[in-house]
Amino acid sequence: MVIIDSAKCIGCGQCAPDCFNHNLKPVGGKMTVKRACMECGHCIAICPTEAISLDDYPAQPLYPYDPAAMQIAPENLLRFIQFRRSCRRFVDRKVERSKLALMLEAGRFTATGANLQDVSFSVIQDSLPQFKALCWESLHHVTAAAARGELAATDPTASNYARLWQRSYEKYQLDPANPENDAMFFNAPAVIVVKGRFAQHAELVASNVELMAYTQGLACLFTGFVRRSVLYGSKVQDFLGMDGKEFVLCMLVGYPAQTYRRTVPRKALQADWL
Repeated sequence: MVIIDSAKCIGCGQCAPDCFNHNLKPVGGKMTVKRACMECGHCIAICPTEAISLDDYPAQPLYPYDPAAMQIAPENLLRFIQFRRSCRRFVDRKVERSKLALMLEAGRFTATGANLQDVSFSVIQDSLPQFKALCWESLHHVTAAAARGELAATDPTASNYARLWQRSYEKYQLDPANPENDAMFFNAPAVIVVKGRFAQHAELVASNVELMAYTQGLACLFTGFVRRSVLYGSKVQDFLGMDGKEFVLCMLVGYPAQTYRRTVPRKALQADWL
């Protein structure tokens, strides 16, 4: 619930025009709240006297606007994005929890429709060997069905990968501890599973999580194989504490084993300027 401290409120009304729910109005020279709303926090961010708060959120710092900390040169941001590469070669080095936590913070502050904030995370690092085994068995369990085209209705490209899944599983079984035999995890030391009620929310959040990874010298891979193992495997879902109704995205995270020296070409821009 939005709370307005009448002792601090000066009745300037700056918050009202920015309220999407039209939930704020002046009464007796002070701003008041009409009803419950989606608690987007715009009123908190715009209030000049810090008179507004939310009563059901955990205590956390609120930062004042600092132009020096906010400015990122557009050309620098574009170059940063251009250098981003999917990583399939990771070094054998654990990722610091502080870096993983900063990635999740970037995700936590990502916009979600109607401010639902419906996205949660599972970070797998210490228990990764157990998670890997469950994922491999889950994917193997549906490989034959994928080869027969039985997953086409919900997973149109699964049949394209069935042979690869079978060969990769057989190689993995020879020596599960050998990263050279693991074509699903590529020696990545950590996996982040992003879970949300709505696909677009999880996708937006995962994108910001990944960007924060690259600012810290880490690299990522959005992996459809691990994602399938989660979607098709009840044991994997139990491991993650899921109810089977969430949309999920899976990211391998770690320190890259290679350095890229330049950007790469892309197809010509496709845009209609109307």
